[in-house]
Amino acid sequence: MDTRTVLLKKLCEQSAKIAANTVYGGYNLLSIENAKGQVEAYSIAILLAYGKITSPEELELDENMEFLAKVVKEYLKGGFTTGDKRLDDALLFSYQLS
Repeated sequence: MDTRTVLLKKLCEQSAKIAANTVYGGYNLLSIENAKGQVEAYSIAILLAYGKITSPEELELDENMEFLAKVVKEYLKGGFTTGDKRLDDALLFSYQLS
């Protein structure tokens, strides 16, 4: 697996936890806050890996967020799974809305 794929996998795993908490509830607040921090870090790393940003501050630009959503959606279409159907369903649902 190349670096971009590893980063996308990690981003999706953490995003799935956040999405599942939103859809189903019941996750530990500290775990969710930790996952949010990891999602931000992986998002920045992915954008750096694709050469889209040169500093973390550029993450919030609309075109970068759109690019990130596009890349993640493509990765999900490629068959990504967390191994947990509830997490997978919540993640797919969250990206259908974006």
